Amino acid sequence: MCTVVIGKVDDSSQKGKFNSNDITKKSFPQKFTKEQVEKEIHVIDSEGNVYKSGEAILKILEEYPRWKFLVKIGRLPIIKQLLPIGYKFIAANRHFIFGPASRVFWLKIVVVGGLIAS
Repeated sequence: MCTVVIGKVDDSSQKGKFNSNDITKKSFPQKFTKEQVEKEIHVIDSEGNVYKSGEAILKILEEYPRWKFLVKIGRLPIIKQLLPIGYKFIAANRHFIFGPASRVFWLKIVVVGGLIAS
């Protein structure tokens, strides 16, 4: 999932605002362990503040004017509490959602959604 997010950032006009590190190719900051950076995405801002998981995604989206509304929604009290749960679910199922098996996963979601709706 992190690869997809960083790939989108690298392909965008905001690329210059980010310094992305691929832990398989470069070393990562010393304050993190390998297990931490493999488990969730980390964003360090210019002031040294560290953001992890869903909050890190919101921090990235802040740099894109068209996604500011999503950041505002994500910062609402109830949504902010649900963000870590959603991030963990997506991270646990990332191979199904973004990987080679994604077509089968999304087909199942559409079929189940259609059955529930009917």
